[in-house]
Amino acid sequence: MFLAPSHMSVGVQFADMVAGAIWRRFESGDETWFDAIKPAFRTSPDGKIDGFGICRFPKAGWTGPVV
Repeated sequence: MFLAPSHMSVGVQFADMVAGAIWRRFESGDETWFDAIKPAFRTSPDGKIDGFGICRFPKAGWTGPVV
């Protein structure tokens, strides 16, 4: 996997698309693609994604939005 070009792996391309949607949500506030994948995230019993489907690292000093 590490020796093959990323465009040759469907799994790596899919991971890049998901990571890109999450990054755009937190970095620029663009929720277009994040909202499309949001129902697929693991959630707490009360519906929160933070700490269940998305983990912030490091939590100390986090200034971005919490989902």
